[in-house]
Amino acid sequence: MEVINKGPGIDQIKIKDIKSTPSYWNSKNLINQSLYKGTVPDGLKIAVIKPIPKGKLINDYSNFRPISILSSIHKILEKYVVKYLTGYAKKFNLISETNLGKRNLVEKFFNYIYKHLYRDNHIIAVFIDLKKAFDIINHKILLNKLYKIGVRGNYHEWFKSYLHNRKLFSGERNVPCGVPQGSVLGPILFILYLFMCNDDAVLMATHKDFDTAISLIKEDLSSICKWCHDNDMSINENKTKVMHITNRIVKQRNVKIKIHNHNCLHLHNEEELKLDMCLCEHIEQVSNHRYLGVILDENYKFDAHI
Repeated sequence: MEVINKGPGIDQIKIKDIKSTPSYWNSKNLINQSLYKGTVPDGLKIAVIKPIPKGKLINDYSNFRPISILSSIHKILEKYVVKYLTGYAKKFNLISETNLGKRNLVEKFFNYIYKHLYRDNHIIAVFIDLKKAFDIINHKILLNKLYKIGVRGNYHEWFKSYLHNRKLFSGERNVPCGVPQGSVLGPILFILYLFMCNDDAVLMATHKDFDTAISLIKEDLSSICKWCHDNDMSINENKTKVMHITNRIVKQRNVKIKIHNHNCLHLHNEEELKLDMCLCEHIEQVSNHRYLGVILDENYKFDAHI
């Protein structure tokens, strides 16, 4: 089991120090005891938080991502668990290579667009950004999802212990929700929670008829809004964008769709939502948008990316 030599956590113990001691060869013992007893020692669950800027706007604190610097021993334990959890999830088709591999997802995404542009279809894409997705994952819901997919007994107790009583150090405080960004195990737990790749996802609808494509995307977006509420997630309205992707034959159109809040979804019926008979804000329509590291434009020319 290979563990990369990264910075130490709060205990200042480095991976190379562990590797150079005889105790490193007994790491399996420690891992097996942890899993057998269904516990993770509290001392391993203290994270030093390092803010990493998401983009160029470093004057706005909301543009920083809090990365957890964890104990080296914690990383070894996580590395072992994530290997088997990922294998288990893939074996029973709970996640696919697409969920785990960005390259595969990029290829499928752009192949899908090309196929429908070739057929002269309208493509409506909504780029959904979830507010602080890693940080607000509901532990109770996550544990319930793990139980439903077959993670039970001591293993379920282990994950309960892993999530319980986590602490951040930057002024120490408890962390009652979320999974640690920068951890080995966090991403796979996040995928199992969301069944999405990232905290930003894309929703797409295609059709020869523009109005039909709009109707399809509205219906699917309403379902996602309901799912987010049921799973304690929240869509970032300011960062969510919509794009109408076309070729030379299909003309550009204005797209007017909304992110409906919880009250709106329950007070209005489906027909009213399709007609936008509410006060919810429209999603901003853009001519280009960065997704999975590629700047996509509405004419599928990639001029902005180049």
